[in-house]
Amino acid sequence: MGDALRDIRRNIIAQHSDFFKSRSYVEFGVFGGESMSQIYDLYEEYIKYPESNFYGFDSFVGLPQETVDENNPSYWTVGHPACLKLSLSNDQKTTIFERLNKPRVKLIDGWFHDTLTDTLADEMKKQKIGFLHIDCDLYSSAYEALDFCFKNDLLESGSVIMYDDWAGYHEKLGEGHEFECGEGLAHKQIMEKYNRTAVFKEKHIVVKDVYEVAVFILE
Repeated sequence: MGDALRDIRRNIIAQHSDFFKSRSYVEFGVFGGESMSQIYDLYEEYIKYPESNFYGFDSFVGLPQETVDENNPSYWTVGHPACLKLSLSNDQKTTIFERLNKPRVKLIDGWFHDTLTDTLADEMKKQKIGFLHIDCDLYSSAYEALDFCFKNDLLESGSVIMYDDWAGYHEKLGEGHEFECGEGLAHKQIMEKYNRTAVFKEKHIVVKDVYEVAVFILE
């Protein structure tokens, strides 16, 4: 899975390197920091002298309980048989912050409803988002993250939105229902709310029926 994800990220950055150079990278769902660290290194490799700011958001204590997504309330939450250990020890958290202690990187620690403030939005408005990575798994978290970005006009035409765990719909709904729960439902509702269009670019099944990546380009 690691190599497949690395190749997906590498291709996105290589294809959009000019656009990404002076725009920020924002990741909702940092967890262990692997993807953010890897993407930072790929920016350094493919974008000579990048000016991009990097923002990473996570509670670092696991996922909130899903209470809104009626079609898939149990995906990766407490009691789910496939639930990962998403709560980190203080030592693990310290290691992640040390690993991502790099120029232009800012980690925002806490629940989205506490950290997504007007003050932060004003700071982030200084550089539009070129690459938005939604890896927060749940519908409610994905919706909250997307709503913050669109409400504050942080994206623009050409911005890339990549979703991890797009495949949450498989468990309860099956094929053909990707916009009815999880990250897909959040994407659909936000596009409708803000009257925006994002063109589907590609989808990759990394682990069959479990772990899927979907990529869109904002018009």
